[in-house]
Amino acid sequence: MIGTTLGVALAFWNPLRNEASARTRQATKAFVQSLHTDILDEVRHQTLAQVRLGNLLSIAPQPSEADWKDQAKLFSSHHPGYVAIQWVDATNRSRWVMVEDNNEAHSGELLAGDPSLERVLLALRNRCDAGAVFGPAFRLWNGNIGYRVVAPVCRKQDFLGFLIAIVDETKVLADILGDHVDSGYGFAVLEGGEQLFGTHSRQSEKQKEWEEEDQVGLPGVIWRVRVWPESTVIRQTESHLPGRAFVLGSLIGLLLFTTIDFARTSYLRSRELLKTRGELESRVRERTAQLQHLNHELEAQIDERKRAEESLQDLTGRLLRLRDDERRNIARELHDQGVQTMGAVSLNLEKLQQLVPEASAKARKLIADSSNLVEEATTELRTMSYLLHPPLLDDLGLEGALPWYVNGFSRRSGIKIKLFVQPSLGRLQPEVELALYRIVQEALTNMHRYSGSSTGEISVFRDSDRVTLTILDHGKGFPPEVLEPRDSGSGVGVGIPGMRERVRQLEGELQLESGDHSALIRATLPLISAPISDS
Repeated sequence: MIGTTLGVALAFWNPLRNEASARTRQATKAFVQSLHTDILDEVRHQTLAQVRLGNLLSIAPQPSEADWKDQAKLFSSHHPGYVAIQWVDATNRSRWVMVEDNNEAHSGELLAGDPSLERVLLALRNRCDAGAVFGPAFRLWNGNIGYRVVAPVCRKQDFLGFLIAIVDETKVLADILGDHVDSGYGFAVLEGGEQLFGTHSRQSEKQKEWEEEDQVGLPGVIWRVRVWPESTVIRQTESHLPGRAFVLGSLIGLLLFTTIDFARTSYLRSRELLKTRGELESRVRERTAQLQHLNHELEAQIDERKRAEESLQDLTGRLLRLRDDERRNIARELHDQGVQTMGAVSLNLEKLQQLVPEASAKARKLIADSSNLVEEATTELRTMSYLLHPPLLDDLGLEGALPWYVNGFSRRSGIKIKLFVQPSLGRLQPEVELALYRIVQEALTNMHRYSGSSTGEISVFRDSDRVTLTILDHGKGFPPEVLEPRDSGSGVGVGIPGMRERVRQLEGELQLESGDHSALIRATLPLISAPISDS
């Protein structure tokens, strides 16, 4: 009878106990996932804000030290736990330091040499897209665990140094997880065997049975989040039926009463568990709403960044146009003043030679040599003027300017270039003719310097709505990094980046192809309006 009574009691007790256990474990998993999400999102938000602070140093002109320190103090006041911030330039020399409350202990930790930190700096050097990375943990002056968070600082692709922050992770985690301390669950955040933050409750052996753990992966560090239910939560899931079944197992008449009492108790506790789960789900929904708000802010920042990039591209276009105008002005000055001045000197030398007596052969030879030098200088000035901006381009367009330039290039470099210009090409918009002419100049210069090719081919043809320029050489091709479009940065207008920018300004397309023994450049530009008729 006792065995039968015990079997019946266990048959009723086990499923309900397992259900309660499953709910407790599910609630614990939900709680650890909530902590995981809070930590990951908040730390990512802080490191992204640190990267944005570093981006202030890449603005030209660079902000003053006082302005930067004001921004750094404002950043520190909005992000608890950031106790010191330092800008280290590209030579690893400390430039500016901001320490919370001017605490010299933080300053010493920030400036102290650390081989592990040096390895992090070496790994992040010139990696402008790396974002912020955590260095190895160390003990702060107050006994808390701290990290050095390193973010590269770049202006486009130019590496400017690092923005290094000392972060008191105990304060950071206390700010993030402070609202969860009285949630009915104990928890701890650890790295390795070191606890970064946690509640003051100690785990019992019974609580370890319900323990759940998750990992939070951040750049350079992995934290473990450990959660267990407090005694009050565990008591809600405990069942008194096994004791009653053992005590009252012989009293079969009381079995029904015991079962009903167990069912009622389990029902009430299930409602409490459901209520607890509902509260957790409500917190998750609130957190989701906060994350959506943060996403909207991030999208707004991305839009602002895009607008800044568009403004930079417009500025780059204006710089290209100003450079072309300056070339035209310099060419005109060289031709109109320099060449004319040299011509006047040549005439004076001829008159001087006529005035020298026949007997002064040595003087006449010196004058003749000087005249030859003046002629050579005049020729060089005229050639330099035409290379800067050939007047043929304004007068005759590409049909007249390209043959003159290509023939002169072949004569100077020894590279044989075959040029084909569509006979019916006609005049194009001035900006289109200038862009194509500059692309030919830069492409032939690169061919002479880098390709090793002895021959090349250039063709220009047009249809109703576009003009296409193709340049082919038979050298060693392009390096792989040249084939990937990149921001031109400070080198805009030079070589391939200059070609890309000129084509982009005219809403065209630039294609680069490279083989083992060839390199191809194809520029296609739209003809926005009717072409200029030949005059």
